[in-house]
Amino acid sequence: MHANNSFNSLKEVPYILVKNQIVTKVSNEFTNITEYTFEELLNKNISDVLITLKVGPDININNINDKVEYFLFSKSLEVRFVNIKVIDVKDERIYIFLKRTNFDAKRKFPFINTLCSDNFYGVGIFSVPDGTLIKANSRYISIFDAPYNIKENCVGKNVYEFLTGFKGSSLEEVWRNVLETGKSNNYEEIMYDGLNRGTTYWKLYLIPIIENSEIKYCVVMSLDITEQVLSRKKIQEQGKIIKKQKEQLEEIIQGIDDAIFIYDSDKMPYLVNNSAKSYFPGYEVNDFGIAYMKYKYYDINGKEISIKENILSEILNKKVILNEMITMKNNEITRHLSINGRPIYNINGDIILVIICSRDITKDVEAKRIIEQQNKRLEAIIESVGDILTLIDVDGNLIKQSKLITNRFTDLKKAREAYEQADYFDFEGNKLRSEDICVSRVLKGEKVKNQKVKVIKDSSELYTITNGIPVFNSKGHVELGVFTTIDITELMEQEKKIKLQKELLEDVMENMHEMMIVFNKEGNVLFSDKKTRSEKLNIFEKIRNFFNLTTLYSMDGKVITYEESPLVRVMRGEKVKDEIAYFNCCGKTYYTTYCAKGVYDENGDFLYGIFYRRDMTEFVENQNKLRVMQERLLVAEMEKNESLTKALEMKDEFLSLVSHEFRTPLNVISTAIQAMNLICGEELSQKSKEYLGMIRQNTFRQLRLVNNLLDITRVNAGHIKINKKNIDIVFLTKAITESVCEYAFQKGVKVTFITSFNKKIVAIDDEKYERIVLNLLSNSIKFTCKGQSIIVSIGYHKGSVCIEVKDNGIGIPEDKVETIFERFGQVDSSLSRQAEGTGIGLSLVKKFVEALGGSISVKSKVGEGSTFTVLIPDEIVSEEDKEKQLEDLLDNRLVQSTHVEFSDIYI
Repeated sequence: MHANNSFNSLKEVPYILVKNQIVTKVSNEFTNITEYTFEELLNKNISDVLITLKVGPDININNINDKVEYFLFSKSLEVRFVNIKVIDVKDERIYIFLKRTNFDAKRKFPFINTLCSDNFYGVGIFSVPDGTLIKANSRYISIFDAPYNIKENCVGKNVYEFLTGFKGSSLEEVWRNVLETGKSNNYEEIMYDGLNRGTTYWKLYLIPIIENSEIKYCVVMSLDITEQVLSRKKIQEQGKIIKKQKEQLEEIIQGIDDAIFIYDSDKMPYLVNNSAKSYFPGYEVNDFGIAYMKYKYYDINGKEISIKENILSEILNKKVILNEMITMKNNEITRHLSINGRPIYNINGDIILVIICSRDITKDVEAKRIIEQQNKRLEAIIESVGDILTLIDVDGNLIKQSKLITNRFTDLKKAREAYEQADYFDFEGNKLRSEDICVSRVLKGEKVKNQKVKVIKDSSELYTITNGIPVFNSKGHVELGVFTTIDITELMEQEKKIKLQKELLEDVMENMHEMMIVFNKEGNVLFSDKKTRSEKLNIFEKIRNFFNLTTLYSMDGKVITYEESPLVRVMRGEKVKDEIAYFNCCGKTYYTTYCAKGVYDENGDFLYGIFYRRDMTEFVENQNKLRVMQERLLVAEMEKNESLTKALEMKDEFLSLVSHEFRTPLNVISTAIQAMNLICGEELSQKSKEYLGMIRQNTFRQLRLVNNLLDITRVNAGHIKINKKNIDIVFLTKAITESVCEYAFQKGVKVTFITSFNKKIVAIDDEKYERIVLNLLSNSIKFTCKGQSIIVSIGYHKGSVCIEVKDNGIGIPEDKVETIFERFGQVDSSLSRQAEGTGIGLSLVKKFVEALGGSISVKSKVGEGSTFTVLIPDEIVSEEDKEKQLEDLLDNRLVQSTHVEFSDIYI
């Protein structure tokens, strides 16, 4: 076969003509599929050309099989899938590259090609088993180390050539596992430390592609999750550090001598150290209330701190406590504490923790008290030593001076200033020089004892006796002079002053309204006021004489003996204040109020007593007259109330009678309507049916009013009867709720029932409970607009079964919330007149709930709706049939009750 004839038949086929291993001819189609020019291919060794084209997998130029699918890469590194056929013609060889059906990656791997284009995952396609990368997107290539992180340096190469550290790594193990099993593998997190940038973490999907029962290709999808993993590990490490720091902090807190209390916003202990626990020996501090079980707390002024005013509550109100002193005590322990506390906030500004630090300052307080007592004693001693105490340093400066000297000499800073402000004489009248004064002599080192001096200042005379002693330093030099001065002028004038005071006191006592007696411990009267002395009941010289002349009574008529008298009780150390007694004299009863107080010496022994008394006879007589008048008024008021009660009873009897009389024609009307509907309902016109419906509706309204009036009169008369049975309250409530859905639907209101438990047996009166729930639902539907909803829910709350009826209707004003539970109480204005009603329904509901042992409350806001909450005791009654079957509640009684209760709702 001649080569030229062969070429003519291969005109449109990509081929290469090789002679002596050198490329001598290249077809146009071959340059098209490879994107290389003739110049780049001609006169090149065929092996070099195949290398340039990166032909694979594992091609052997001397043993090319035209049945094998080979791949090559264009100049732009796009993969081409071909079969290679070799034809030998004389000394020339033709390499024909026949394009496969799926010639390129777009055709062969359309889905994977789309993933590559999305570039969300790093996607690479490898040939198997040689591991040549035949296609990859930029995200996949970017993971390799330079220079293999660009397409030209990795596509067409074996994975071992461009992926650093691949051999022997975890990735190679994953690769081999896929090739051996032929199954896809998904790795959510795999660590790889072969890259130059260090340890990385990847999310990998390896998908083998099988052709003719062989793995031909493997798709690798990768996502670099290094940052997420490192972040997670960092968070975990930080968590460990925080946990360790927390443990260390708790150890530190436990080791602190001060008591540390850390509470959460619900006043539950978050952390309490050992010092804090020692405050409450024998108790587990697991609740804030434990602190108030065995102690009472007082502030610095001695006022008791209630549990509502405690420090924790103040901090929860965002107050910071600094060095606040409180005292906790019981019968055994008194502890003084210095408290610091502050709240801890979260990023939203909400308090999450409260930290209270308490330091036991009992010893400090006691020491301070001891020091204060010692200082007081020292001051007392100083004051008792002399009237004037003066400390003067060697320069004559006044270091300390008592108030007495301050009162006599103004603005003294040096001792000589006192000498300049007055004249000094001895008791014989000789004027003294400044160097003869005690101060000068002592500062020279002389001890002076009992220097008598008369001081004349501002025409007044002052007689003193002064003692002085020098205080020496370690070098023997005078450092300080200590002087005590006795003001004997006061002693000399004392008797005169006492005499004047006694005369003044006697004048005051003589003009006092109260009567006064002063007596000694022998019962002798030392002094009595003029009024007492002038009375016929003169007690003469001894207070006992009074009890010999008359009998003294307490206000309850008990005789007061001499030994029980206030005068003797004072001698025993008691204090008597504002006690009342009476006695009879000369045919008249005298009332008196008295007080008595004892005066004791420094040893606590009784010296004398002072007895005050005031004549209360006129006041008591007036009070008796007033009491008689009040008793008469009380009798009149009781008679009036009795008449009013009888009138109310007659009114209730009348209402009950009228209500019963109303009920009979209403039942007749209702029966007649039912008969008409049953007998001739089909014959009635639509208008007639409408009128019958109106009659039936208003009959139900009147029946509802009659029932309510009867119940009101029964409640007032105390005749309400409760017949409790053990009933599944969930089933009953659901049945009642479903019975009103028709009314709600017609008004465009959605009613939903929610329960926290499937079954709950509770002792209730089913008829009363039915009235309660129907009334609440009726109110909600009345005042809920179209398109809104009502939720009826059953749960458990503080030991009771909780039934809530919640709507998002018009709501109730805050000042009217309590009014709605009163008889005939309505929320006036346009809010209530949207629906009819007598205003006694909720009053009866409250009575029924309370009769069942429960309670009812309401929370409401205008424009947002209302929530009625009923709490029923979680209890059962003893009966043979423990659980009442409730299917009978779905019969005419519930239907009839619903029609009656909803009769004042106009749809």
